[in-house]
Amino acid sequence: MRIPAKFVAIIAGFASVGVVLVFSGCASDSGNSAASASASPSPSVAPTFAPAGSASDNTAYFRYVVDEAIARAGLNASTEGVAKDLAAGGFAEAGIQYSDNSTAAGMTPDSVTVAALWQGECLIAQYGPSINGLTVSVQPELASGGCLLGRSINHL
Repeated sequence: MRIPAKFVAIIAGFASVGVVLVFSGCASDSGNSAASASASPSPSVAPTFAPAGSASDNTAYFRYVVDEAIARAGLNASTEGVAKDLAAGGFAEAGIQYSDNSTAAGMTPDSVTVAALWQGECLIAQYGPSINGLTVSVQPELASGGCLLGRSINHL
């Protein structure tokens, strides 16, 4: 089986926690990735959810919801809490996944991941101290369904 060039592993924890794999688009900049750091200025008017829009149409809103959670709790914001904020904001609960907030050894991971499946695409947020902020991207849904893989992935 040939692995696409866009397939990149993101480690969500250490030891037996497992490895989280996401499509992050790091291998190429084909235009479907909307990755950027949270150092970008906050919009003067909060973005709104577009129920009929694509994942790309909802990227600013997705980022806004995650940014708000990070602003309240810092870079160690609970991924489950962020996931619940996304569901409260309009994303389908069944399509929201998130990584654990601690490693098997009980340590805080360098970064965590939250994703929302929207119309066959994944809005993926990764944040934590090792990446110094927030990165958001839009990637295709995994062939197996959902956005994230691994033993340490949770579902709402």
